[in-house]
Amino acid sequence: RCWQVLRNWVDSGIVLKMNVDTNRYDRQLRLWGERGQFAVQCAKICVINATATGTESLKNLVLPGIGSFTLLDGATCTERDLGVNFFVTEDAVKSELNRSQVAAELLQELNEDVDGSFMVSTIDDLLTTDTSKIEDFVAQFSVIIAAQVPVSSALRAVSAACWKQNVPLILARSYGQIGLIRVVVKEALVTHRSGTAAEDSGDSDLQPDLRIGEDWPALHHFADQFNLEKMSTGERAHVPFIVLLVKALDSWRIEFDRKAHDFPQSRDEKECLKKILRSWQNSPDEINFDEALKYSRLVSADHVGIPSPSLYALLSEALEKGSAVLYDETSERNTKQLICDGKASAATIQRIRKRATFWLFLRAVARFVERFGALPLRGSVPDMAANTEWYVGLQKVYKERSNREIQMVSELYDQEVKNLHSVYSETDVQWLLQIGVNLGIEDVSHFARAIAGFEIIRYRSLEDTLQGIRVDESELVTGVEHDTNMQLYVYVCAADRFYCEQGRFPGQPSDVSSVEQGGDQLIEQDLILFRSLLSTVASELGIIGGMTGFNLEAMIEIVRSGGAELHTTASIIGGIVSQEVVKILTGQFSPINNVLVFNATDATSSTFIA
Repeated sequence: RCWQVLRNWVDSGIVLKMNVDTNRYDRQLRLWGERGQFAVQCAKICVINATATGTESLKNLVLPGIGSFTLLDGATCTERDLGVNFFVTEDAVKSELNRSQVAAELLQELNEDVDGSFMVSTIDDLLTTDTSKIEDFVAQFSVIIAAQVPVSSALRAVSAACWKQNVPLILARSYGQIGLIRVVVKEALVTHRSGTAAEDSGDSDLQPDLRIGEDWPALHHFADQFNLEKMSTGERAHVPFIVLLVKALDSWRIEFDRKAHDFPQSRDEKECLKKILRSWQNSPDEINFDEALKYSRLVSADHVGIPSPSLYALLSEALEKGSAVLYDETSERNTKQLICDGKASAATIQRIRKRATFWLFLRAVARFVERFGALPLRGSVPDMAANTEWYVGLQKVYKERSNREIQMVSELYDQEVKNLHSVYSETDVQWLLQIGVNLGIEDVSHFARAIAGFEIIRYRSLEDTLQGIRVDESELVTGVEHDTNMQLYVYVCAADRFYCEQGRFPGQPSDVSSVEQGGDQLIEQDLILFRSLLSTVASELGIIGGMTGFNLEAMIEIVRSGGAELHTTASIIGGIVSQEVVKILTGQFSPINNVLVFNATDATSSTFIA
């Protein structure tokens, strides 16, 4: 039955083939490529609360074409919404319609390809005596955004369920002129740190993978075809700079009686290499020599495919943990049974597939590095001053070697998949294979060319922060005394505690229609209670001394704002939230770890681990 259910998924499109509208999404394809867009189009997003912050976040995800969204809110549209939320209308206020219903309808108008739905319920309605129901609810989504949700028992329950099910949760708050974002997920898997499009074009923060000075007969044979002494001035100006570097290194080794695998190491040795290049340059018009001088830093033992320390640690972890890292049944409750019963969501399947292929690929690359001592060659060369014939010829040399090495990685990957039989039962292996852990040569090539940018960002859970667990991992605890934005984070946490105890935010009248309860008197009264709660909350967070250095001006601003949501702050936070969601969905660019504070008063922002 399990096999038949999986086959039905493939036939019905739950396990999807890549199909991207390249005309509609042309601009964003230049950022994250077709694979990134496909991941976005497969996403199912849940937004809790159709507030200005929630709708601004969702708007920026509907426009680039997420697959579907569910908007959850139990509130009715009010006149206050009209002042901050563009997705609430006067007619909706007059008709007392549900806010999620109105916002969902207007958001769908932005992109007819996106499926939208709404739920007339609050986050408190998700709480049940059976926590598995919360887990089942969150597991159906790719990402959950909790907008304007104070830290309460309800939020902590949802956060715990997301943490257990490996569902990314993003907390988004607009509190007066303060904006907060927190990413809550066990780990973020990043495969393209600079984005697919940037790496494909060579415009990324990754160093070019040139392998100059390696024992590479094909590259040396290509370089030997160029006799600089017999070339005309015009010909010399179009010799690829890689050829110049190969020849300069050979000359340096001969001049200083070095061996075939030696590289310039000291500053003086590197300067000698540059002097050789300068001595060959006959004219300032020979900009290819300038390019060679620019990239001469890559002529070293550190730039011959050796993994960086962080990547080497990742490859070692993949080998040490073995295939058991593919999925964790204690974390993803009854995942296998849900799949066999046909009840697992497409989001759950995609999460398992993403994690499994990530670690299997790392194991395959680790085996390759064990065998050859270097990463597979990326195979691309940067733009340079060279004639077409020579440039294409150089590209061919790099491409042919890259293709050979990628084929080896593909074979090693297939072997790792076969090795699953020694770790899992036959049933487990079958459903892992069926959800798509096998990778074709195009997929392997895609990842192999980006392997230098692989990273894992591991996060602290919300409970770790609130209970002051493992405070040695928290930058908040050590830096809050001298960082204003970190202090604002603690102040908002204290305001949430105030809300849980008083049913309102500090400075907010209990009856919003009553003017008599507002004013300076309320601010003064609430400020006293707020300061006492602040000490308690700070101590619980693990801050030694419980925030003895209070910033009175910032605290007054917190109380004065009364938890108000300003559209300007909400729009900025909504934009950043949508960016973080795309990062997580695509595995491109590095998401924040794990808190971002936007301070509109000082026009500053900070990211830190809380």
